[in-house]
Amino acid sequence: MNPEFVERLYLKHQECPSCPTKDEVIGFFEKLLGVLFPIYSKQDFNSVRALDFYMINLKEELYEILYAKPNEEGLRAENNTQLFFDALPALYGLLRMDISAMYEGDPAAKSEDEIIRTYPGFYAIAAYRIAHYLHGLGVLVIPRMITEHAHSLTG
Repeated sequence: MNPEFVERLYLKHQECPSCPTKDEVIGFFEKLLGVLFPIYSKQDFNSVRALDFYMINLKEELYEILYAKPNEEGLRAENNTQLFFDALPALYGLLRMDISAMYEGDPAAKSEDEIIRTYPGFYAIAAYRIAHYLHGLGVLVIPRMITEHAHSLTG
């Protein structure tokens, strides 16, 4: 292998040795969606305490994703993580309103659970709402990864 090429690749890797991968970011998004909407959850919570503990871990996961980002986002990771989790009740309320609007606007819909479970538009809206809030905090690449993931699934 050409040593100069390998050196160039190595230097690119060193620009962000601990950058979050696409899988890590999407994993966080999907776990968050599972907390907000049990239909998406891969977890069984047998108590409020278990759910609270899971959310604490999820908060830590977001912190690690934001901290690893190589720029000023890392300097604000703790504050942005706290602001994001403080905003979750409001984001959840907006998503519930989106679900209601979809249900009321679609005479074929049988229930709000059907909207959550089967409508790709809901998944996309959830991704965009979450990404929009992160972007508003000054986080740049992570929201794009979330929205592009949703776009790849929903068209």
